[in-house]
Amino acid sequence: MSKRLFRKVLAAAATITLMVPACLPAQDSSEKKLHQLEERLEKEPEAVLESLSRLEADLKGEIKLLQRSRFLRGQALLELDRNAEAEVVLKSLLGELTADAESDPLLISRTALGLGKTLNHQSRPSEGEAALTLALRQLPENAPPEIRARILLEMTRVMIYLGEPINAADQATEALEWAKAHNLNQIALQARYLLGYAYRNQDDITAARPHFQNAREEARRLGDLRYEILSMNELGNLLVMEKKPDAAMKIKQEALDRARKINDDYLVSICLHDIGYALILGKKYSRALEIYRSIIQRETALENPRAINMAKLNITYIYSEMGRWREALELAEQTLDSVRRNQLGELEPKLLEQVIDLLERQGRNAEALKRQKELTELNDRKFRRELERKLTEIRDRYRLMEQESEIRILRQDKEIRSLQLGRQRILILSMIGLAFFLLLMAVLAFFGYRTKRRANCNLEILNRRLDELSRHDALTKLSNRRDMMEKLQILKARADRDGSPLSMLMIDMDLFKSINDTWGHEQGDRVLQAVARTLRERIRGQDLLARWGGEEFLVALAGTARKGALQAAEQLRRAVEITALQVDGATISVTITVGVAQYKPKEDLQTVITRADNQLYEGKRAGRNRVSG
Repeated sequence: MSKRLFRKVLAAAATITLMVPACLPAQDSSEKKLHQLEERLEKEPEAVLESLSRLEADLKGEIKLLQRSRFLRGQALLELDRNAEAEVVLKSLLGELTADAESDPLLISRTALGLGKTLNHQSRPSEGEAALTLALRQLPENAPPEIRARILLEMTRVMIYLGEPINAADQATEALEWAKAHNLNQIALQARYLLGYAYRNQDDITAARPHFQNAREEARRLGDLRYEILSMNELGNLLVMEKKPDAAMKIKQEALDRARKINDDYLVSICLHDIGYALILGKKYSRALEIYRSIIQRETALENPRAINMAKLNITYIYSEMGRWREALELAEQTLDSVRRNQLGELEPKLLEQVIDLLERQGRNAEALKRQKELTELNDRKFRRELERKLTEIRDRYRLMEQESEIRILRQDKEIRSLQLGRQRILILSMIGLAFFLLLMAVLAFFGYRTKRRANCNLEILNRRLDELSRHDALTKLSNRRDMMEKLQILKARADRDGSPLSMLMIDMDLFKSINDTWGHEQGDRVLQAVARTLRERIRGQDLLARWGGEEFLVALAGTARKGALQAAEQLRRAVEITALQVDGATISVTITVGVAQYKPKEDLQTVITRADNQLYEGKRAGRNRVSG
């Protein structure tokens, strides 16, 4: 080889040697920058977004690094509560990752976790559950323990939003045990708090209290003011559930003061909401209304449908307690529609129960029965959902057991040329697992059948009760118009058959509106009940008495002609007049006016009732407190 050719070869080698190191650090440098940005993510999400925009321009062609950059972009948007933008970024990235068999399972899992969180923040827990399930399935065994713990925490929140506190408690317990096993103190704190929350939603105060107390002490130790305030507030909620409003208000006010001191709007809203509930328990309805209306205004600006609908639910309860049933029912129906649109499963049963109660109060029993059937169907769906979840868990465990058995057998028989023995053992274990699986399915089906039968029995009892309620007035316990008309048909048939007399008394309380205006509707209801009781005590066993509407009553006197009916009416009028009623410490007297009419053979019942009603108004025009007929 000539010297000239030798020098050219050396020059080319030197050039290649210099170019290779120049290329490699570019990727190493980009990976280092992405790592640094991830470390700054929680504290400086806005700055991270700006840096990613500049960095992505230099990553063209580097698919893996671009994917990681887009993941960080989605996380930064999530930290900034720009959930709609975060959803677009993370959903697009997740679709791309799952379509590529070479994608990193850990990145898939973390992306699905981020998507699940942003869907939860947008009150879409059902979609969030699907994303988090994918995150768990894709999570590799060697993944950082913190990732699994965060998935379990987010899944707990999903179960709470879906109104499944039992499943929420299971997820929180698993998260707590995992976090404690891997010294993840901050995650253990959150899991402990959510576990208490899940038990509180099951009305299990005894189980919930130690978790909230431990969470408060742990938060103090870690210097986490947010969870210390949340735990204090929940301890106050437990006191509210125990009907101890004064003790609850004390700890809740302390929590609110701390939330305001650290200027945390989210904590302030939560504390205000729960203080409102304590005020309801103390029957301080006006103050509670002010608080919940301010919460609705605040949370509307923050676009938080869950907090808005919880506040509206409590307002319906306040309206109901104040006797404003029509307003309460209208608001409850509107809120129920909003809850269903936003998939807030934990609130739907409570709203349905409130709607049923308000319909029954207004005597709209057919509509109440329809809503009760909706509530029963909702509970059935929850049961079926839980059953499907348990079956899926059993199937997953069975598959895992089968895989573990196969690996163990292969390891034991790896020196054997034929794997026939191993296959036989696998088959045996599979059959055992299948038998176990079928046995568990049978047990679950049996308990499901028992639960369904119990629900059907309860529904039959409810139907009988609703039928009874539909025939009686809820306030006075007298027959209502429907029941009275059915019974009058029997008296009419008897009078037509044997010619026996039948008379009607239409009774109206005098100046009843002034009693409501002076003493309030609650005292007015008590006066109405007292008059009904007086009338019931004075009529004969064969006579009929019903609340006809408002402050009107109808009496049917069997076997009584007009003269006897006038005497009976005068006795009833006098009995009511001499009855002294106690109202707020004062003694008042009430009078009634009675219209009397005698039934004519083959006459329509409504006609004789109308004649009695006309006589009633004649008595009213003549000066009230008299019998007219």
